[in-house]
Amino acid sequence: MTEPRQIDHCECCGLTFAQIVDQARQKQTTSVRRLKRELGMGTYCTACRPYIETALETGQTVFQEPETPAT
Repeated sequence: MTEPRQIDHCECCGLTFAQIVDQARQKQTTSVRRLKRELGMGTYCTACRPYIETALETGQTVFQEPETPAT
């Protein structure tokens, strides 16, 4: 098995999920659409969107990639 990777930022814009949550609080919004437009996060690959949605709902900003069995 490989070690799970920590997921804590948007690859597209380089912002950490903690920075995105902080910006959302400053802007008093939880709208992913608005944050996408204003911050550029989740724009290209969209892989971070579920993590950002969870971060905005729960405040959790660091996630673990699911473990994959070794081949």
